[in-house]
Amino acid sequence: MNDSRRPSGNYIPLIYTLPRQQLRIFGAPPTKYSKTYALPKHPWGNAADEVFYSMEPGEYQPGKKLDIQKELLPTDASAPLGRLLASADVTDAQLLAYSLHPDHGIRSSAVGNIVRHQRTHRRRK
Repeated sequence: MNDSRRPSGNYIPLIYTLPRQQLRIFGAPPTKYSKTYALPKHPWGNAADEVFYSMEPGEYQPGKKLDIQKELLPTDASAPLGRLLASADVTDAQLLAYSLHPDHGIRSSAVGNIVRHQRTHRRRK
């Protein structure tokens, strides 16, 4: 759709084919050219891509990872979490755990505070 709220682009042909059910995706019967096939396990990319885009936090120690299911707005939203990570009382484990958080902003803040607190002595092995 464009700014005038009139259909444009790829949407225009669908206006004519959808009500007539002339496309298979809109209910038309199969033709002699229709072929069915199973989708590949990874329609795009590979297994490493799926791990990269995973919403699971990484392990900061063997068998230990941040439980993001227990995050609450009053304690784990950006402002309180920012105060925790900037605090001198934050532990190495907390900084490392939040540096592997699925949210990029939290990871970035945690890594910035690792450098700010000069905690670069502790690295994952």
